[in-house]
Amino acid sequence: MTHGKSLNDRLKRAAHKLVGEAGRNPQAWVTEIYLRTLGRAPDEAELRLAREILGEPVTEECVADFLWVVTMLPEFDFIR
Repeated sequence: MTHGKSLNDRLKRAAHKLVGEAGRNPQAWVTEIYLRTLGRAPDEAELRLAREILGEPVTEECVADFLWVVTMLPEFDFIR
């Protein structure tokens, strides 16, 4: 599944829909993604890394990369 076109396509579609929200308030958006996908808020190191991944300005491609990172976390597999 993690190497499949299906997951990649879904994450790209999600990034397309979410890039505006992510760009308006990246820290709040990252926190919301963590809460919804992992059931917890990100720690300071995770927030810093997320901001690096999202870049400035936030782009659709960077949002997709961030979503990939979250879905590859062992926590995500356990919770979802």
